Amino acid sequence: MNRFFKCHLIVLSSLMIFSCSQGNNNENSKDNPTLENITISGDYETEFEVFDDFNYDGLIVTAHYSDKTEMAVVPQDVSYPDMTTVGEKEVVVTYETVTASYTINVSEVTPYEGYIILAFYHLDIALNDNEKHYLNPVACDFTPNPDLNMPYTFDSSDETIASVTKNGGVYSSKNKIGQCVITVTADNGIKATCTITVMEQLPVKQKIWKQVNDYDSLKSGDILVFAAPTHGVTASLNTLHSKLNVVSSSFCNNYQNIDSLGEGTIEFALSIEDKGMTLESQTGEYLKCTHEGKVTLDSSLNTNRFWDIHSNVDPDTGEGSINDGAVIENNVESLGYFMFNVSANYFSTYVDNSLRPNIMELPFLYRLEYVD
Repeated sequence: MNRFFKCHLIVLSSLMIFSCSQGNNNENSKDNPTLENITISGDYETEFEVFDDFNYDGLIVTAHYSDKTEMAVVPQDVSYPDMTTVGEKEVVVTYETVTASYTINVSEVTPYEGYIILAFYHLDIALNDNEKHYLNPVACDFTPNPDLNMPYTFDSSDETIASVTKNGGVYSSKNKIGQCVITVTADNGIKATCTITVMEQLPVKQKIWKQVNDYDSLKSGDILVFAAPTHGVTASLNTLHSKLNVVSSSFCNNYQNIDSLGEGTIEFALSIEDKGMTLESQTGEYLKCTHEGKVTLDSSLNTNRFWDIHSNVDPDTGEGSINDGAVIENNVESLGYFMFNVSANYFSTYVDNSLRPNIMELPFLYRLEYVD
């Protein structure tokens, strides 16, 4: 043990006494505490899947010293575990001369729980059909949250009957009738199928426009018209002062179907995109909301062409009915709802629908369908 001496000089009259006492180095040890150990805490990840990138984000390392003090420190080394196999792995954290460790668990990859929505799940086409019919797949989880940028691959079980392009366009091979299955596989592994039936000649079917009450059933490729059934009118393609005019159409007695559209009724092709829904007319123009509270057709690609379509049921109170028509809102909140102006007899938009009982009504959506 290191020792040192304290010496005291005491003078009493002419007598001088010299005394010495032993001491130790405690004072120096307080000035230079030593690192005893480190501890680990924090909100760091301990559950991984095979081939995940290991990380220790959120890891907090605390150094503890001989004088009972402690401080957060940055580790000088964190070992990287083997992420190619399953099982428990030890992660060693080093600071200066001491180490601490914690355990992570590497598990098998969890299968993706979700599904793919297709534009159709069964398609009848004629042998001499010259058109491509696009599947337009959209992957969703059970939230549901659509992933509109998911890559897909397509495969036909019999290309002598029907083929599919890399973009999901289905067409007849023109030389064989029969049935085959198109399989759509998303990049995350989930699959969906569509059955294709190729016939010599498709049976003649009648076109009707059926009122849409289940708005969740809307999908890309649907052909839609807007109507005010109790007034017997649909939205006309001819516009006046940037307003959609109306034409008379033939409704059934209960207004559930439109048997025939008035000449000039505007038909819209529905597309579902990552920013919402778009409605494109036969002329290639989009149904667009304007800052003047009007609805018009326009070819520009700004946000005013995106819509949200749902039933007229209050999600908080449950009041209302799916039979009360479609609520069609522009995604720019300040531009409001798609409405039918009863007094002026045109389709437009209205930001505040409090006046709806007097002059503004929610329109109905009708979808083109075929019946035998």
